[in-house]
Amino acid sequence: MKSASRLAVLSLCMFCCSANAVVENDFEPPAPWVEGTFTLPPPPDKTAFEPFYVSAVTNNDFYLDRHTLAIGDDGVTRYTMVVRSSSGAETATFEGIRCQSAEWKMYATASRSGQWIPVRASAWRLIEESNLNRARAALAKEYICDNGIQVRSVPEILTKLRRSMSRY
Repeated sequence: MKSASRLAVLSLCMFCCSANAVVENDFEPPAPWVEGTFTLPPPPDKTAFEPFYVSAVTNNDFYLDRHTLAIGDDGVTRYTMVVRSSSGAETATFEGIRCQSAEWKMYATASRSGQWIPVRASAWRLIEESNLNRARAALAKEYICDNGIQVRSVPEILTKLRRSMSRY
């Protein structure tokens, strides 16, 4: 009897080990992420500015140009952001946010004439809660991403932007 029980346990262990081996051998790691191609948008269009809320402690106003807002197949949401200071000075940047990795990247800045100047050696940076990075953190957390997952559509992002301004 004892040998039959031992044989059954040994058979069960061998079966479990072989089942695990099959699962491990069938697993293929996902392909490394590759950023897709894109083109720089037209210069910022003031008639297309959508204001969005960033923080109660900033004196700046923040806008996305809705004509440039695009959700890429590569998992990057790209947009033109315009920051207007309390004195009226404006800066415009073309950027992207990758929800899956909680990163952002600046592709270009706008000159005074509105022409894009590509950023040299642009790199993906972690989105952090800091004064200098707060607009990107707000975009990622409140408008573009849902718990690390890219929002499904541009209209959904625009609805979130518009709701944010009606609350403040």
